[in-house]
Amino acid sequence: MNPNRFKQIQLPSLNSILFFIVLAWALGAIGLGWLTKLLLASIAVLALLPVVALALTQWWVKKNLVVGSCPSCSFELTGVDRMGLQCPSCGEQLTVAKGKFERYAEPGTIDVDIVDSVVDVTPLPPDDSSEQKSTRVE
Repeated sequence: MNPNRFKQIQLPSLNSILFFIVLAWALGAIGLGWLTKLLLASIAVLALLPVVALALTQWWVKKNLVVGSCPSCSFELTGVDRMGLQCPSCGEQLTVAKGKFERYAEPGTIDVDIVDSVVDVTPLPPDDSSEQKSTRVE
């Protein structure tokens, strides 16, 4: 096995660290402290940028991610609000609007839902007030 196969990570030596400290002190001493502050502020912004980007991304996903079921086959779906998708189970074209999944339809098309249940329609009993009106003698 080759002993030089894995390279060691070399840390900066004390001389290079001291050089940057002396350089920052010298820039501050001759009136270029603003340059040092600008450099440090830039490093701070670059360090915080991924944290802010991650927080904004998580907020956007929580706001726009919709979980529901396909209106055609009741398959559980996950989609992004105001975007179209296709149901992987039945192949129906769907759009996500107002937090729920809807079938995609061309403008001007009327989408009709089919109801499978039977509704029991029983006539209401006659209203007593209508009988009193008709039997009133003049």
